[in-house]
Amino acid sequence: MKQRGYGRDSGLTYRMVLTMFLLSMVYVFFIGLLFWAGIDPILILVLAVVMVIFQYFGSDKIVLMTTGAKLVTPQCTWLGRRSRTTASATAS
Repeated sequence: MKQRGYGRDSGLTYRMVLTMFLLSMVYVFFIGLLFWAGIDPILILVLAVVMVIFQYFGSDKIVLMTTGAKLVTPQCTWLGRRSRTTASATAS
């Protein structure tokens, strides 16, 4: 039977849990600071929801922008062109 995946990586799991915990603490600290400043709780709730939505939908775009990475499609990769060329050459 063929093995699927690479198995468990406890180090990666630990780092992911630590990152989620620390990010949660940043949110809790910021929201607690807003409560301490006396801002209306409804406004704080709206701000918290907007922050979570932005974090969920924008995090991949933020990482791509900060690292200078570009999305790669099969049409623009050298390997994709080479494999299609090789496949067509061997087919004939």
